[in-house]
Amino acid sequence: MSFTHSAANNAYNDHAFALVDCNNFFVSCERVFDPKLRNRAVVVLSSNDGCIVSRSQEAKKLGIPMGAPLHEYLPLMLAHNVAIFSSNFVLYGDMSNRVMDALDQFTPYKEIYSIDEAFLELNFIDPAERSRYARIIRETVIQQTGIPISIGIAPTKTLSKIANRVAKTSPEWNGVLSLYDAHNVDEILKITEVRDIWGIGRRLALRLRAEGIYNAYDLKCAPDKWIRKNLSVTGLRMVLELRGTPCAELAYRSPKKSITSSRSFGRPVEKIAALEESIAHHATRIGEKLREEELCARLLFVHFRTSYFREGPRHNVTEGPVLIVPTAHTPKLIAAAQKVLKRTFKPSFAYTKSGIIVNDLVSDSHIQQDLFVVEETREKEEKLMRLIDSVNQLDGKRTIFFGASGANHSWSAKHDRRSQNFISSWDELPRVRA
Repeated sequence: MSFTHSAANNAYNDHAFALVDCNNFFVSCERVFDPKLRNRAVVVLSSNDGCIVSRSQEAKKLGIPMGAPLHEYLPLMLAHNVAIFSSNFVLYGDMSNRVMDALDQFTPYKEIYSIDEAFLELNFIDPAERSRYARIIRETVIQQTGIPISIGIAPTKTLSKIANRVAKTSPEWNGVLSLYDAHNVDEILKITEVRDIWGIGRRLALRLRAEGIYNAYDLKCAPDKWIRKNLSVTGLRMVLELRGTPCAELAYRSPKKSITSSRSFGRPVEKIAALEESIAHHATRIGEKLREEELCARLLFVHFRTSYFREGPRHNVTEGPVLIVPTAHTPKLIAAAQKVLKRTFKPSFAYTKSGIIVNDLVSDSHIQQDLFVVEETREKEEKLMRLIDSVNQLDGKRTIFFGASGANHSWSAKHDRRSQNFISSWDELPRVRA
């Protein structure tokens, strides 16, 4: 199928950003592998099975709010036969990769914004045909992955976010809205509450409402002088985007400034041995993420704490060293992290969460090496890490793991309702009955 390339000179037509957003992503992933969940109310829980982080449309109609604690709405969900799942981040990550790979068929210009969102550039498609092109993208993604998506198209990223929200919530658009086709864009801005504009948080929304700005159209029409004074240059850029002037381009691959691995425990931990395992596990994940991004870390912070909500003595630690040489070598990360833990751990406290944060990240090709470490040793370290990563990618996570991270993870977060890793574990592949 052919599409006309745009040759328009109008600035509004020269730029076209499409925001692709997976609908109720975690729930949609669960439904791909269990068709019985279709048309049934489904929710997915946060880490440690605490709160609701994804809801099907049927669950939303029952009045189950986003972020609600499970225990408060469990009676309602049981009464309406709601399917409840623990988060399965391995499965969701794999499905996200499949969606993003499917999008690559339609444009080389893509910015992955989150696990379930991506911005695309569609400048090369004629404005009159962008909706049709988006519908083909939508049909292809559903066919190849089973994940339903919504697409909003506009001349700026901020407007594409608004278009996507309308496409997702208004049945008349059937999942795709191009503002190039909309007869009155201002009417769409008027039904977009100010709190729903990309970049406006709860506090700022309250401030704007106090000033009589209730929706995106009100903000678009606000005087520039007032915007500069009250919202700074960043706010002015946001308003310019609402007016159709692009101020943000695609970030094809902006280098990360920090990487985090953290989890709440399934039950309080009092012994240092369990904390050591959890810290080693997080250091292992950090090493894997650094190597995926071809980065090394100069600063490492270990974090562990007691509960903010339980009565009794509290202990909160966030501390770490400057690494002499930036590294992504897992044994070095584990050793540095556990050294901090042993120095700062206090017995008789019930710890509920641990994690590691690394920042001051640098490219692994631009490192001033340690003069006292021979090149042959560095090469062996890198070769070992590449081997472990390749085996774990091929045969499943933790096929090879460091003993310091433990084997059983009794401290792990609760995931009593987790589905299987249908596409990333040989032991959990779907079974088909003959």
